[in-house]
Amino acid sequence: METNLAVLLPEKHILWISESHSKKRIFEKIAIMFENTSGLSRDKTFRMLIDRERLGATSIGNGGAIPHGRLNDIEAPLCALMRLQKPMPYGAAVSEAENIVQTLFFLITPKGADKIHLVLLSTFAEILSNEDFMQSLGECADAIAAHAKIKEWADSHPLQV
Repeated sequence: METNLAVLLPEKHILWISESHSKKRIFEKIAIMFENTSGLSRDKTFRMLIDRERLGATSIGNGGAIPHGRLNDIEAPLCALMRLQKPMPYGAAVSEAENIVQTLFFLITPKGADKIHLVLLSTFAEILSNEDFMQSLGECADAIAAHAKIKEWADSHPLQV
């Protein structure tokens, strides 16, 4: 199984979104992207993200969220990054700081792949809490530049699987 973050998060899975109206619309966009790039059912992906979010908001503060879940239909982890042009309310009930989101890392792992799921969740949380990295990511104009930043991170922070 591939364990390099830059490979697990390819450029084609990085979206810079100029307008977003709701968490539901964001999840729809990412489900369509996974369908187009990986052949996943958009309905199944969307439902999995919504069902997981009902268990508790996946926002973690610092303008970030990590929507995630598990599916039987995949053999390896799928990751995506979405950056919103403007922060938006995310619907977190914990605190106002956790309610505003601009950067989202998406993670879908095969059921039973607990270790890689936890490693990637931890990695995304570490990235989102790194203010310098988040500032440099926010300065990226597009997916190409963002992927270069992710590759830099991956080269200096190998995944411990």
